[in-house]
Amino acid sequence: MASIDGEILVFGGFRQGEVGAASIHRLTPFIHNAQQLSQWEAEGARTETRLDCHIEIDAGMGRLGFSERAIDELARDLNQATHVRLNGIETYLAASEDFGSPQTQEQSDHFQRVVAHFAAPGIRPKYVHTANSAAIAYRPELDCTMVRPGLALYGYVSLPAGDAPPSNGPHGSVTRAHISSSTRCASVSSQLDIPTGSADACPTAARSWYAKSGVQSSVWPA
Repeated sequence: MASIDGEILVFGGFRQGEVGAASIHRLTPFIHNAQQLSQWEAEGARTETRLDCHIEIDAGMGRLGFSERAIDELARDLNQATHVRLNGIETYLAASEDFGSPQTQEQSDHFQRVVAHFAAPGIRPKYVHTANSAAIAYRPELDCTMVRPGLALYGYVSLPAGDAPPSNGPHGSVTRAHISSSTRCASVSSQLDIPTGSADACPTAARSWYAKSGVQSSVWPA
């Protein structure tokens, strides 16, 4: 049976009890907090190996990753680590298809300040990445040294909002699907009823969502 020789990134990192399995299968986790970094370092010491990882920075999306106030401590921990190898540093963009808001540029600027902060003491990982499918399509300046296509693998890219610049080169080409998938509604839960006018009851990555009328939330596995 053929094996996979390339690096396998685990965007969700690892949960409690999964560290050993991630190490055995040579997975490269996204590290989201100091506790995960400490666990990964301890696993490397236990197995007498140097384990790869990518560090996630929270540049304003508020989901996962190291906050700005934790950067100095993170840089110190990385410099002191002897069993962790930092292969990449990344962040998530909340709405890179939205050109009507300065949010994406603000997130990118914040992230680049963190990258520069790390470079000062000599922390320069091979991969620096921010671009999701929409950023690959509309913002080639954010490609850095690596990109992360998600929806684009299925042949879909969100339509741009606001005054988007004309796409050019391969970024403007029609996306061709490389993966296909199907799903069905798993449940419609009364526990997730959203009353009229409620905020943050169903937040998206980019902003809060307000219910204009009473609705129910359904679960669609992906």
